[in-house]
Amino acid sequence: MSRTLSLPRIDSPASFYEEYFLPGRPVVVTGAARSMPAWQRWTDDYLCATVGEIRQLVTLTDERRALMLIKDYLPYLANPDAFTSSTGPIYMTDLYVRPRFHGPALDQLAADVNCPLSFGGVFPESRTVYLGPRGTATPMHQDHFNMRAWMAQIRGDKEWRICPPEAFPAGSFGLVDAFERTDIECDVYHATVASGDVLYLPPLWWHQARNLNSTIAVYGHFLPLEEARQSLASALASDEGAKRTWSEVWSAVLAELPASVARGLPVASATA
Repeated sequence: MSRTLSLPRIDSPASFYEEYFLPGRPVVVTGAARSMPAWQRWTDDYLCATVGEIRQLVTLTDERRALMLIKDYLPYLANPDAFTSSTGPIYMTDLYVRPRFHGPALDQLAADVNCPLSFGGVFPESRTVYLGPRGTATPMHQDHFNMRAWMAQIRGDKEWRICPPEAFPAGSFGLVDAFERTDIECDVYHATVASGDVLYLPPLWWHQARNLNSTIAVYGHFLPLEEARQSLASALASDEGAKRTWSEVWSAVLAELPASVARGLPVASATA
């Protein structure tokens, strides 16, 4: 029998590691993103001056993709109703601040987005920025390779539907819409992640999201070191296009690790 549940929320990250990270439970940490430098710094003027000349991927609602200057996208994000588009809202996705695919251009943004949650160590991790107006969304999916994920809401509000790992058969990417369907035979967790909040997702939990207004969010995907190495090997060997695209990401992530982490030595903080 399915149940509709509110995702747990905590007001302080102090209990996160013991009560949610170790048991593998998703949670929203209210206000945790407010301690990140990005919370104060990421005005449109700052982003234009820092990364405005970068051409970044945008996705249209008909699934076509294009490149757009960030300095041209930000006025659209601020007031999408002032622009017309025959294809609907435009979503800017997968702006990598780690690894350094753009060279040093995004180093300042990378310094602004250290995760405020503690994971008990430093892990190989990618970090991306998503920018989107109301009506843009991500379909129901699992992250590949048992990746853990956190999402910090820097601007705007995002609504989520989250289901346990066993909820749907493998390969159900985009085939289930938990926002529209009421007959899903599993627990469905609801959450609104408001500006300043951080969401944590354990491995293999199904999730989808939609933007309730104009949003900027930072996503971190991470793995223990040995799992990251195994994921790279799996990506290189896979015939699945979606998995093979991760080979470039994880190759770069592992290449950028500090020497102590690359050797698998214990380190003090997950946010260094």
